[in-house]
Amino acid sequence: MINKTKGIPETDTPTKKTSEEGGTGKIDEAFDILNNAIKEKEEEINEFISTIKHKMSAAVGSNKLTETVIKNISGIMHEGEERLKEVTSGIDKKFHQNPWIYLCAVAAGCFLWGYITHGSEHSKKIDS
Repeated sequence: MINKTKGIPETDTPTKKTSEEGGTGKIDEAFDILNNAIKEKEEEINEFISTIKHKMSAAVGSNKLTETVIKNISGIMHEGEERLKEVTSGIDKKFHQNPWIYLCAVAAGCFLWGYITHGSEHSKKIDS
């Protein structure tokens, strides 16, 4: 018989432990309750397992799609690497032809960055 309010099976055996049982009666009672609960949930467990099997088979079936996507991505990455090498070699050649322009541009950028971020702090110190 199942207790409707708690959702656990009720047993006809007494729950009070007697001296000759020594606690094994409680364990047997607990196993009986678990067995009854498992029998009640067996259909739900089987549905869950079949759902997992279905999803796993669907994932394995889409393996060909995954391989195609990986091939396309690796091709795009290879093309990107080649383009990056071309661009960096072009920058390197221009830098070696006239390095002073790039060094001056970096120095001017650093000066402006320092002036903008820390120039106002210096003027506050002078005023006080």
